[in-house]
Amino acid sequence: MSLTSRTRSSLIAILAVAAAVRIAWSVYAARAPSGSLHDPNFYLLYGEQIARGRGYVIPYEQGPTAYYPVGYPIVLAVANFCLIHTVGNHPVGAAAAINVVFGVAAVALVFAIGRHLGGDAIGLVAAGITAVYPNLVYHTAVALTETVFNTVLLLLVLVVVSGPWTVGRFERRRLIWVGALLGACVLIRPVAAPLLGALVVAWLIAGFGWRRSLSHAAVVLGVAVLVVSPWIVRNIRVMHAVTLSTNTGDNFCMSRHVGASGTFEFSDNACFEGLADLRRPEFETERDSRNRRLALEFVRDHPVEEVRLWGRRLYHTFKSDWDGVWAVESYGDDPFLSDRAREALRWAGSDYFLATVALAGAGFVIVARRREERDARWALLPLAIIATVVVPVVATFGDTRFHVPALPLIAIGAAVPVVAARERLRRRA
Repeated sequence: MSLTSRTRSSLIAILAVAAAVRIAWSVYAARAPSGSLHDPNFYLLYGEQIARGRGYVIPYEQGPTAYYPVGYPIVLAVANFCLIHTVGNHPVGAAAAINVVFGVAAVALVFAIGRHLGGDAIGLVAAGITAVYPNLVYHTAVALTETVFNTVLLLLVLVVVSGPWTVGRFERRRLIWVGALLGACVLIRPVAAPLLGALVVAWLIAGFGWRRSLSHAAVVLGVAVLVVSPWIVRNIRVMHAVTLSTNTGDNFCMSRHVGASGTFEFSDNACFEGLADLRRPEFETERDSRNRRLALEFVRDHPVEEVRLWGRRLYHTFKSDWDGVWAVESYGDDPFLSDRAREALRWAGSDYFLATVALAGAGFVIVARRREERDARWALLPLAIIATVVVPVVATFGDTRFHVPALPLIAIGAAVPVVAARERLRRRA
């Protein structure tokens, strides 16, 4: 169904606001990261190396690497390549430009998903919430995976919710698209793999049945494996390991020791000691293997403590929502904001997050009580939210950055009670 002129005008205005706030924040806050061991430093480095045809390597003869998944560096490399051959080398500007484009696209996708689920009003309100969502805006100015990943994830959700749910089966072409997008998500953030389980549960809720749901999942999984297989083959040949990234061992290990906080722990951590005599790629693969073994031994020897750590990781994942500010200041190494501005941005992010989560909780309850044929599609949203955070909480460590992919999905749920309240007021009037 085509958009009405009023809906189209409203959507254009929302997208314009989304672009304006992201461009303004990027112009002000995007800067070369300080320090040497932060994620943005490495993403920018790898993106530039690939753009210059040097491959996925750490320069200065340190050798090939697979420590970070290749998806986001490839996106940065495309932007870098375009700038290098036009206006010059501007890796920070390339990252910010990519984030602005993907951030605005995410707002449009939120509208499309909300519209498919609940109509134009739901779509517009959800898009409006996402357009000015503080932490999503903060992330625009920093070279991290979240902004790009969010957009790919939302595109996957849109392809799924716009499918023919009422007939109890998806056409093969749609499943291929879902598999390709899932593969892209995994190349950016391997922790996205549980999304396949979310799809299966959603199809079962919709009445597809076990046989149909599992056959659909098999097609999606097969295509996703085809998408990621070139990277795995590269790692087999270059890194001599079957892996998506060699940081899994570090991620599993760092939050698994007696007295662990449940969040990122780097200093005085046995997971990052030893093996200094090895060179890449052996250094990465050996440490990855050793740390995975240490993590499994901790779970085996301290099962009660492991379960307690789940709660700590969950707390650290959702305790606040301003990590984008922390990232643009290079995690404390480049505090260019005034104390007053920093505190205001922190409160804005966390308060907005709490309000949106509260509204989304009410929204999902409202939808669950309805008996409409589209309710099964709504189930995909909370399932996808769970899928995006389950691996950090259960398997790795807690960090507020890990809940950022859930924010656009939460915004869609938050739109439900807002629209319901407006309709109630209209009826009373």
